[in-house]
Amino acid sequence: GSDSIQIPFADLLYIETSYIAHKLVLYSTRERIEFYGELSEIVKQEPRLFQCHRSFVVNPYNISSIQRLERKVYLKKRFILSSIKAKSYCSKRSS
Repeated sequence: GSDSIQIPFADLLYIETSYIAHKLVLYSTRERIEFYGELSEIVKQEPRLFQCHRSFVVNPYNISSIQRLERKVYLKKRFILSSIKAKSYCSKRSS
């Protein structure tokens, strides 16, 4: 529809749930976009995304490194995911 968001997949860093019910926040290399939706639907529409937590999906193609001891995931463009999210991501990726 006219309310759909179109960004190049390569620019997508991650999407997380907002503190506002049913609202998501998309982070790209260029911008931050808030919109209404469900993470489960996003993952169904775009299977390249990796859901590492129930409130979080990441574009694995934009990960530059994973520091397991620091429990941080470094994304391209100097974005750093929080410890909780990184811990979840690392444990899922290594299993």
